[in-house]
Amino acid sequence: MKANKIGVGVIGAGGVGEKVMEVFSQHPDAEIIGICDTNKKVLSKYFSSKINLYLDYRDLMDHENVDLVYIAVPPKFHYPVTIEALQKNKHVLCEKPLAHSLEEAEKMLMTAQKKGVIHAMNFPTFYRNAYKIMEEIVLSNRLGDIQRIQVRSHFPAWPRDWQQNNWINTRDQGGFIREIMPHYIQIIQHLFGPIQPLQSLVNYPEAAAESETGLMAAGSLKNGTPVVFDGLTGTGEKEIMEFTIYGTTGVVMLKDWNQVYFGEKNQGLIRLDDAAPINHLLDLVDHVLQAIKGNDAKLITFKEGAAIQQVLEELICSRR
Repeated sequence: MKANKIGVGVIGAGGVGEKVMEVFSQHPDAEIIGICDTNKKVLSKYFSSKINLYLDYRDLMDHENVDLVYIAVPPKFHYPVTIEALQKNKHVLCEKPLAHSLEEAEKMLMTAQKKGVIHAMNFPTFYRNAYKIMEEIVLSNRLGDIQRIQVRSHFPAWPRDWQQNNWINTRDQGGFIREIMPHYIQIIQHLFGPIQPLQSLVNYPEAAAESETGLMAAGSLKNGTPVVFDGLTGTGEKEIMEFTIYGTTGVVMLKDWNQVYFGEKNQGLIRLDDAAPINHLLDLVDHVLQAIKGNDAKLITFKEGAAIQQVLEELICSRR
């Protein structure tokens, strides 16, 4: 830790990584010490800065002023990069999903706990005001008895135009199930507890290397409340991103991550305004930094990440 600032090393500076890195650069308690990416073109954006640049993540981790490593590499590399960081006693903020398998996720959790470092995941929706509004509605029992929880994610094309890279559409580590569903699994299990074993049907294209085109899955909460996942790509409609909780006296919907709709019995859903908008990524980063400083913080830890990984594998390992 340098001059009371937490030194941050960023591994993976494209896409989401760049957005989170920008937020770290804005926080008064953080200083970006180094950036690592295997793409020299990505690194070239930072040639004029005073930040150390690396092609090998192990060299970044060797810098004595790096306290926290933010890992934003493709999913199948989360495990080796994270384990390396933990072995060097670095705090870790990792992208989702936590790992490429449940076995990897559990090893990452065990290593982080053994090392006694801060371990957190980037689930930004949890820090949005929209989620907090929805959570308050649920916890205040305005929905009555919960009847069903439903996720609907439909895409005219996958990947979307802004998601073009060499892994997002691969069956090995891409697809909307791995990329989108962890967000909703996290919300469901945080609010209601574990999702029981799922029955899942996944559709794939003829091209063996390409990711899924459809998902229909159903499970339940411990009390029997149904949980339904509906995903589809290549649809002749506008993108749909909806998370809906149906109750006996009300319904609440999270739409497009940042819009909340609520309706009571015999009423239509009405959008609820966000009276005090915040930078949710800055809030996430602040909680991670506060935890490293020993202060109270709300984190999605590797423990939650491993539980999400278990559900994720049940969704993917379906009858094909």
